[in-house]
Amino acid sequence: MNVSASEDRFVKAADMVNSYPGSGVIPMIDYSFQVLDSVWENTKWQLVYDLDNLTIQYRILSDATIRTLDFSTFDFNCDSGTKLLELGDDPAVGANWKDYSTALNITLINTVCSVSSFVNSILGAEADDIAVYPESASCLISIIPVEPDREGIHVYPNPTSGYIFIECDDLQSVEILNQMGQLVYTGNASAINIESLPAGIYFVRLRKNKSNFVHKVIKE
Repeated sequence: MNVSASEDRFVKAADMVNSYPGSGVIPMIDYSFQVLDSVWENTKWQLVYDLDNLTIQYRILSDATIRTLDFSTFDFNCDSGTKLLELGDDPAVGANWKDYSTALNITLINTVCSVSSFVNSILGAEADDIAVYPESASCLISIIPVEPDREGIHVYPNPTSGYIFIECDDLQSVEILNQMGQLVYTGNASAINIESLPAGIYFVRLRKNKSNFVHKVIKE
């Protein structure tokens, strides 16, 4: 089967899942990577979630070694600090986990923006604001405030489970994109119902006076 189209890849993967011979023949994790290999198309990394054991198995394009993230060992306490890990490093080695800093995050974001014109167009002036997360937020706060007024623009509520409301003089157009860069809405309405969209992060791109402004919105 030609797996160049996403629909074909889904059908092939689903067929292999239904044809799983059982753990007595091949371990499920190993078989899962075989499924991913069968529909591979320029994928930079592969992920296999083991919900029963609270682990994520993954490997990256430049290294076929399967790594394991064991969430049962994670400390989710707000006071425990934030760590980061290079994808190519072994997460089982404690020394590979580095203390998060805004400087490291700025370097990461600027690197991504330099190699992806799409990401750069989405982030724009917000790159520095995003880089200070999680210093700019607290896990003790459940409500994320409306973004500060920029050019007379307000996008709220945020997070939202239904409608997004936009306050913007001379609004020309609105586009909403998901994290994959796929366009899920286009128009010029000031009240947009996203209730049917999956939960996740979305980018609301507004056009005003021939300029684009991007707001990040969380759909619960």
